[in-house]
Amino acid sequence: MLYTEAKTAAVNFPVPPVTPLDKLKLAAAYLSLKKALRNSARYGVGWGLFSVAMGVISRPQTLSGYVWFALGLLLLMQGVWILGARAIDPRMLLSEAFVLLTLGLWNTAGIYLTARMGGRPILGGHAFLWGILQLLSAFPTYKSYAAYQLICRHLDAALVEELEEVTRGLWKSKPGGISDVVVLKKPAVLGSGERLVVKLMPEYLVLLHDKGRALRISGKSEVVVTSVLKKLASRSLKFAFSFDGEEFKTEIKPADLERLKTWVPLAFQGVGQLPLAEG
Repeated sequence: MLYTEAKTAAVNFPVPPVTPLDKLKLAAAYLSLKKALRNSARYGVGWGLFSVAMGVISRPQTLSGYVWFALGLLLLMQGVWILGARAIDPRMLLSEAFVLLTLGLWNTAGIYLTARMGGRPILGGHAFLWGILQLLSAFPTYKSYAAYQLICRHLDAALVEELEEVTRGLWKSKPGGISDVVVLKKPAVLGSGERLVVKLMPEYLVLLHDKGRALRISGKSEVVVTSVLKKLASRSLKFAFSFDGEEFKTEIKPADLERLKTWVPLAFQGVGQLPLAEG
């Protein structure tokens, strides 16, 4: 029932960290894991309550009822453990992988066996599809355990607190609302695209994306703007840039573009001096 994002983060820095920037990137990777695990835990608590209810409704006399009840308790205990912890323990990833594997097996093989024995699986085909996603998520979650164990071993608690303070309330920033914050948007065919929020710090930049759950750090010298294009019938500009080794294609307001040019002028070398092309 529970489906979680892959917990493996792009690690573009040495571990143990060498420079102060490397230490900040390590702290950002830790906070991204913390956000992702707690988001997953909230879903786990919700699905745990649902599964316990389904176990009671289907009557505990049946195998299906007992399994639903047991899985619900498992999800609830894991969710409460993660949400109640002040710090992230890498063993939570092992717990997450075990829960995903258990749920995936039940929602695929378990449903098949229940149907073969003449039972009527709860939620039927929908649960089977979720089971496949859970099985696919279990291995990368387990595989990321060693990397995050290493990250936690070399973590600087003071930098974690600093980043938490810097990013508090950052995701809710509005375009043009704060002088050192730039709000970007990924293009979308229908509706609004995904938001990206950049915090401009004296020596580095902070990027929040994936609904505010993913946190990235990049030094000023590492940010590279690859293209700036006019967008037809729009006041926004098409804006592509490389941040912490990953390229992002977004839309930006002209005022925010000028703010970035002032803050990180080296990023615009070879681009900022060219006339804007039609895109």
